[in-house]
Amino acid sequence: LSFDAFGQAGATITAQAGKLQADLTELELNSGNATAQVTAIMSEAMPRYALRGKIENVDAGAMTALWLGTPGLSGRATLTVDLTSTGYSPTEIVKRMSGKSSLTVADGRLALDLKALRGAAKAGEAPGWLKLAKSHIGIDQLEARALIIDGVAFGDVMQARSGSMGLAASGRFGLADGNMDLRLATKLNVATDRPL
Repeated sequence: LSFDAFGQAGATITAQAGKLQADLTELELNSGNATAQVTAIMSEAMPRYALRGKIENVDAGAMTALWLGTPGLSGRATLTVDLTSTGYSPTEIVKRMSGKSSLTVADGRLALDLKALRGAAKAGEAPGWLKLAKSHIGIDQLEARALIIDGVAFGDVMQARSGSMGLAASGRFGLADGNMDLRLATKLNVATDRPL
């Protein structure tokens, strides 16, 4: 992100005995609003960090492009995180990250070629993401919750609705290396008047 992506911000920062705590009560982004509490404890042998935050109305395309290298999901999203980690370098911190996160999107688009997916399933293949991300499908709603252990996000709930079709996924995503191992299931004629 460039600095011109940020708007007004309100923050309280305290530092005492090797502990730094920053409370962001309001941070305007060019595509949303964020609140967060960041804590860094530097007084121990290994620095410890904690992040609790929420970003609302953020552009999911820019957010997923950071992790996937391409916008895998577009639309307005809400992301919440509750994370802890230790380490000196950003790579160490990501590899030791643990906690939980959730993502919701309404009225978006998912990079997923259902025809290629069906063909791969019939052939018994395990195609890579790039083969399946050549076209998009409209998403009425998407909900994803993940448990993060040592830099790997494990899908607790990952489900979406596209018209009368329901999609569900399970698997893991490496935050440091970008490796993804997902199982995807689709179901036609899902009732639209009930939660997925």
